[in-house]
Amino acid sequence: FSWANFDLNMINYIQAVEYVELSIPLHYENNLISFYTLPENAQVPNIISDIENNLVAIVGESASAQNNNGIWEGSLIEFDTYSGYWLRMNSESDVISVTGPPPDPNKIYELHTGLNLISFPTSGFVSIPDGIDDSIENEIPFVIGESKAAAQLNGEWVGSLTEFEGGRGYWINSNIDLDFQYNTENISFSRKANSGFFNELFSFNQSKNQAFYFMNLEDLVSDIDVIKGDWIIAYNGDVIVGARQWNGGIIDVPVMGYDGDFNTAGYCSDGDIPDFKIYSSKNNQLLEISSNYLTAYIPNSINY
Repeated sequence: FSWANFDLNMINYIQAVEYVELSIPLHYENNLISFYTLPENAQVPNIISDIENNLVAIVGESASAQNNNGIWEGSLIEFDTYSGYWLRMNSESDVISVTGPPPDPNKIYELHTGLNLISFPTSGFVSIPDGIDDSIENEIPFVIGESKAAAQLNGEWVGSLTEFEGGRGYWINSNIDLDFQYNTENISFSRKANSGFFNELFSFNQSKNQAFYFMNLEDLVSDIDVIKGDWIIAYNGDVIVGARQWNGGIIDVPVMGYDGDFNTAGYCSDGDIPDFKIYSSKNNQLLEISSNYLTAYIPNSINY
């Protein structure tokens, strides 16, 4: 009831609602995130008010918004808890925080054939094989996160992306239109330690356009002594566009593409074929490698 002087109101129903807080750390340039909870007012200016001075642009699967001196322009009006978003920052570190009702881990996503940029519906972590139900696993050939990917090869999941995480966004590729639901039965609230994802010698900027080349250095036909811990570096001409440490078996090497921003100038464009080199930690030198199976760069593609 709205207030009125000398008014008497009888409240016949009261409901207590639990609220949760979600805080997502952000780094410089592009961050692939999602929200598993949002307040009632989920419009862009309200959600990003605390980081607005450091936020340049937001890009979703089919909508985007640009910060024009504090005025948000574009087709993206409000956030939702189903979608993933790229947030481009101009600060080295920041945090976006929201408060809202408890998440729904049983959320159903209407996936269309091809790539879908979606959220993870709750807090915690679940492995890629556990998070995708066995009944539909054959219809999901690969999943792409920020600088990491996982793909099915001979019935096994391979790649550096090993788990889904609350607060992160994912490109999920589907062979068919289907109603998708994460399997959160084995969800955990502690994560596995990740290593081998960054080396200052081979640094590159995270682009919104990225592809992944899966390879196994054990398949290298050479007298070169390659050992676990060596790095695979991707080049476009003389520009480093990706790198991944090899720790045995099949690994995905990220290859970044030009996304219109000056920080990705010189990165791959559609049709470019990246070059790959190995940094030998044993010999402290770069080794040239080649393959007849390299395919041209296409954003959000998986290459074997």
